[in-house]
Amino acid sequence: MSTGLIKSKYEIKELISEDIISYCYNGKTHYVDVPIIIWEYKKEFLSSGLVTKLINISEKLIGFKHKNSVNMIDYYYDGESFYTIHEGEDYFVTLDTFIKQQEKQDLKMLWKFSTHLLNTITQLEQNHLYAGTINFSNIIITKNLDIKLSRLIIPIEIYKGSWKDLDVIEDGIFLPPEFIQSNRFIIRSDMYSFGVLLFILFGQKWPYKYSLKIDQMKKNLIEGPAEFEPVHPKIPDRLGRIINVCLKPDPENRFRSFLELIKVYKHDLSLAKTIKQEESTVIGHLKEHINKKVVSSYMKAMKGVAIVVGGLVSLFALYSIYLNYITAIPEVAVPNLKGLSGHEAEEMLKSYNLKSLISGKRFHPQVDVDLIIETKPPAGRIVKENRIIRIFISKGKGPTLVPDLVGYSREHVEEKLDGKGLITEVEKEAYSLQYPEGIVINQNPIANTFIGPSDNIKLIISKGYPVKVSINEAKSSFFQDKSHLKKVQVEFFILDDWESQEITIFFKHNDIRNKIYADLVNPGDNLKLEFELQQKGILEIYFNNELTIKKIVDNNNETAKAI
Repeated sequence: MSTGLIKSKYEIKELISEDIISYCYNGKTHYVDVPIIIWEYKKEFLSSGLVTKLINISEKLIGFKHKNSVNMIDYYYDGESFYTIHEGEDYFVTLDTFIKQQEKQDLKMLWKFSTHLLNTITQLEQNHLYAGTINFSNIIITKNLDIKLSRLIIPIEIYKGSWKDLDVIEDGIFLPPEFIQSNRFIIRSDMYSFGVLLFILFGQKWPYKYSLKIDQMKKNLIEGPAEFEPVHPKIPDRLGRIINVCLKPDPENRFRSFLELIKVYKHDLSLAKTIKQEESTVIGHLKEHINKKVVSSYMKAMKGVAIVVGGLVSLFALYSIYLNYITAIPEVAVPNLKGLSGHEAEEMLKSYNLKSLISGKRFHPQVDVDLIIETKPPAGRIVKENRIIRIFISKGKGPTLVPDLVGYSREHVEEKLDGKGLITEVEKEAYSLQYPEGIVINQNPIANTFIGPSDNIKLIISKGYPVKVSINEAKSSFFQDKSHLKKVQVEFFILDDWESQEITIFFKHNDIRNKIYADLVNPGDNLKLEFELQQKGILEIYFNNELTIKKIVDNNNETAKAI
């Protein structure tokens, strides 16, 4: 779980929720306090290949905008977790929480919710995208009673990569059979999830027995869904027929598109001509999987019984052999072979009366090619002489995925790269309108690309805003005492390749805040201003309404730094 700033632009305020793969936070933009929502996807579910895929997906999602979607505005990979940043809401609850809060369900409101979601999904389909997250947790209701899909595609892609390791999953009842059976998800898969949602909203019950366990979900799918029974007679029969088609276990037997679904509902297209009635191949595969698992469990159980019986019979004999083994053969500690060549390791192991076996090669960020990375058993372990020690050899440093370093200080960058075999060098320093002094403003190669083992990451470090404030004693005259004043010099310039900047300077003293300068400064302009200001007052300088310096007018001969 993260805290603090992301990319020096987005600030995490509080944790909203956590699920298996992610954390969800309330946040705000760092400088302007615009509310945002941030999802952090946990590092244990990510791989370099998956991160590359998530980046490509995020680029597409940033281009998708809809009033009933929590639109993505940015993403970020820090080398560990993957973040997506979305437009925020002052208040929202998930759809299931909203339904539980209602004493009586308003069918008109539920219908409005359904049509707005359908419109969103249809637009996704027209953009060759899918939602992948039509479920209670990923649909929110705002304080204005607007319904929105909160995040798209990314969770389902992460589940694909981790499915073999999962035993339970939240909101799994919304997942289509083709995904549960073979991790296949297409645009028609959204249709199944939408059908489940309609079933629950207008039938007020689950289409299947609710379960978090994936194996139980498979059994429920084989049994088939419950019959849809509308909770109110005003609900048209054709909605039930639409739901039944959406819940077909094979995607090929559902509507060909959401536009077709809409046409069928409006009687613009015949339902009978549209949908094929075929036996489900997905359910057939699920049955085969369940049967194999039952047989496998039975065989394991019988094998376990045999092992127990055989073990009891031979326990005494094995124990006798073991006693002879541990008392007859001398013991020795495995030496540290890391960094040695295969030949050197073999010679050293011989001196310890141990044998070696090269068991594998893999990339390593620090150990050179053909040198030993590790041994099994590890160095220091006590083993019997003549034991075979498995050796793992380095294939070299290999290509490494470059993390996003923009927005971090140089010290933080070194901490992030520690132990990863990546080296940085400062290419130059440059003024920045976005990042404070000492922060990385650009890098080469860019984030989320691969870098060779002999290449360095070149950084451009911010010098902050091109503004300097000097404070000195104000000179008194015979007729005027200025001991309570300071001479403040403000010098700034606008780079040639920047846009014009609205420069505003405020001075606050005794709770009175006055604007002492304001002007539009053009590229290439270099200005030097001088003021006589009260001691202990506060000087604030803004570039285009962004605070760049906040300085107490006090210390002599001190130059203020940009914040």
